[in-house]
Amino acid sequence: MPQPIVVTQKRTMVNGATETYRMWRASWIDDEGVRRVVSLGNAEKVSERDAKAKLAAKMQAKAKPSAESVTVEWWAGECLAAWRIDKAQKTVSDYVRSHAMLVDKWGPRPLRSITDADAKKWMNAIEGSPYTKRRYVLIAAAWFNEATRMPRKQKPYLLSSPFADLAIPSPGETGDVRYITVAERRALLEALPDSNWRALVALAGLCGMRNEEAFHVRPEHLNHDSRAIVVRLREERRGKGGGTKQGTRLVPMSPAAYALIRER
Repeated sequence: MPQPIVVTQKRTMVNGATETYRMWRASWIDDEGVRRVVSLGNAEKVSERDAKAKLAAKMQAKAKPSAESVTVEWWAGECLAAWRIDKAQKTVSDYVRSHAMLVDKWGPRPLRSITDADAKKWMNAIEGSPYTKRRYVLIAAAWFNEATRMPRKQKPYLLSSPFADLAIPSPGETGDVRYITVAERRALLEALPDSNWRALVALAGLCGMRNEEAFHVRPEHLNHDSRAIVVRLREERRGKGGGTKQGTRLVPMSPAAYALIRER
């Protein structure tokens, strides 16, 4: 256990004068061979007892478990806490569900004990649509891949991810999803009861807008000169991707989509 020592430091004031002051400081070499240095407060205001208490707290906060002792439950919890920040509610819900499934299946098992066969079996046991299954598997794969770089690239928790070579099926390969033809789209539009429905189909199907975006389009959001729609992004989506720092993005309209939306 390292001990705090008092070191003398100097700082230059605004007027150019030099001031000397005393600080508590401690240093040590951690288990990975990295030298750690922490400041523990002004020696004129902090007692040696308080400096030792601060040092113990900082060392505990910086302590990382060994690769052999890291469990799936601990690592999934670390990833969930770090990845859910500033994400949309739907994304956070997917993270929470992925975390729950990983913990339920492998919680106390060491992270390094999960094999390629385990990952494949876990993927095949997921219930839901092909899109849902793919989403959860991609999240788990990203978390396990992150463990191959953390806490240090030279000494990671995982040497290789069991999801690295997993053949994650694409929803388009399942046979449950297909594209509609132009004739089918025309028949769909003709069967709709009014211009409200036709405009929604144009916004979502022809412009690729999210449902909540399509429902909030107003006439003043249309740029008739550039044939584009100004979409106001949700707060949590701002800054996610190029050109979105202003909180908006432009969605182009095809001639067919523009005609249907203008009709409404």
